[in-house]
Amino acid sequence: MWLFALSGGGYKELFLLENEACEEMIFRVQNIAEKDYGNKVQRYVGSNSATGGGTTNGWNDFMATPDVVDLYENADGTPFDWDKLIPGYSTMEPAKREVFFLRDIKKDGKEISADKVTAAVEARLTALAEKYPDVRSYYLEEGNEARIRKAYTARDPRLEMNVITPYSTFRGWRNAPAEEFVSTYRIPTAKNSSRDDREIGDFWPNGGNLNSNNSYYFHRKFVWEGYNTVERDYGPTDEPIIRYADVLLAWAEALVELDQLSEAAAKVNEVRGRKSVEMPDVTYTDKNDLRNKVRDERRREFVNEGVNFFDEMRWGTLKENKFYEGNGSKSIWGTVIGGTVYVWPSTGDLNIWPVPSVEIEKNKNLQKTPGWTY
Repeated sequence: MWLFALSGGGYKELFLLENEACEEMIFRVQNIAEKDYGNKVQRYVGSNSATGGGTTNGWNDFMATPDVVDLYENADGTPFDWDKLIPGYSTMEPAKREVFFLRDIKKDGKEISADKVTAAVEARLTALAEKYPDVRSYYLEEGNEARIRKAYTARDPRLEMNVITPYSTFRGWRNAPAEEFVSTYRIPTAKNSSRDDREIGDFWPNGGNLNSNNSYYFHRKFVWEGYNTVERDYGPTDEPIIRYADVLLAWAEALVELDQLSEAAAKVNEVRGRKSVEMPDVTYTDKNDLRNKVRDERRREFVNEGVNFFDEMRWGTLKENKFYEGNGSKSIWGTVIGGTVYVWPSTGDLNIWPVPSVEIEKNKNLQKTPGWTY
């Protein structure tokens, strides 16, 4: 299989500096580590645990959504289902689900840290109990972390390569003492500045605090690990515009519409079967089922590559998949944080771009696009 034949690497290595010009990359935006000539990905998707320029950190302004994380299949190719791990999870009010993600307060029967860990967890349990009196019955003092970690193991390997999930580790940097630091994404953080805490070792999101307000899924793809002296505002890694996986999956889309289903599935399987991913071959029942599975494959494959928005727009699915009722900037467990929901424009103008006004001025036969203000 030709796809992803990187020397000693796989999917994760594809997005590192040393592979930016590999055969997989067909078109790319070229970057160098100089002002005005590099990318700002590290600033916008990195965290306070990820260094950029030695002492500066990321802002994690852009996070992955629970919708896309839940799309990653189990390792055997079956759909992931929260209810199989925690019965009743999907019907529970999203805010209440936070209890399942709270960290352990004990290890081997001993309290980890009363003033940091226990205090942080108790604060969240108390807040939740005010609204849900039975919430403490769902919390396990020893094993809460182990239970929730099962949601992210034995899944499509691309999930952990693309996203920093709860209770996974991240090789970052801290300034005091100055050293590389392997942190763990625990909820809630034990300190405001957890990178200063050698004993606890928490992953530190932007504005890390004692509650769970920063409990998003954080991007891992394109985020630098360990110590890096390169300024976060001009990263040297090229940004892919089209790579061969995009070609294969677009090819598969076309084959589906031509009713060449087995040929379409074969193209999808080239992407799924690459080294380090090795997911089972896609199965399907009919044309519509395979069409949806090709689309889901693109949603999983191109996280944080600037592809998904335009896919949803050209498919005409942006409204139903992004702007459905109640969706917004969500925590891991599905709560819309800050009450900010996504609102579809009344003009419907996200599904179609307007004919540029300058072109209309040049050609009187062109008409203004309905719904747009010129």
